Amino acid sequence: MTIICGIRDSKSIAVQPNDRVTLWNTLQNEQSKRSRTNHPTSELRNFMATNFMAHANLEDFENLDLMAWWKENEGQYLILADMARDLLSDLESKFGV
Repeated sequence: MTIICGIRDSKSIAVQPNDRVTLWNTLQNEQSKRSRTNHPTSELRNFMATNFMAHANLEDFENLDLMAWWKENEGQYLILADMARDLLSDLESKFGV
């Protein structure tokens, strides 16, 4: 299965599950770029400007439960959490992700 990850400026990359280190490095680089250029003015911009990778390590990333993360952070990102729940539930039901 291929994982599609949204990257800055609507670009995306396809990453095979066994290539998590490449994905990790790409996310680190993109997060660094975002933190220098975004000025939060909305929930989405605030989310995009947050450096979630600052205190994470590769093991945490590999074991990340996205549904649980959005549940924990829904107070900060009400609309995005609702959208993520819908999307992730749909992916889970269709692909068993």
